[in-house]
Amino acid sequence: SKFPIIRKFAARFSDAFEQNALVIFPTQNHFLLMLFSKGELLVVNQFEYHSDADMLYYLLNVIAQFELNIEESVLYFLYSDNNRDNFLKSYFPIRHLL
Repeated sequence: SKFPIIRKFAARFSDAFEQNALVIFPTQNHFLLMLFSKGELLVVNQFEYHSDADMLYYLLNVIAQFELNIEESVLYFLYSDNNRDNFLKSYFPIRHLL
């Protein structure tokens, strides 16, 4: 496969996500999004962003595209970022993997 690390992560953690889980691996100008629902990996995608509002836009679009309930969705970030977390926590519960 082209991305074995994604398959390994999904196999290892998919059962740990009891709700809709948006797992986000941010870099400076991009973020990788893995969407799990009921323990199943639904999509993996990468987005370019320049602000927290850009990130929110893409997250809300993915939720709408898959017709998920935002109240049953949790964001998982690789690490904490106070500014980003404060902005997004009014829309989603936020947890950190590290």
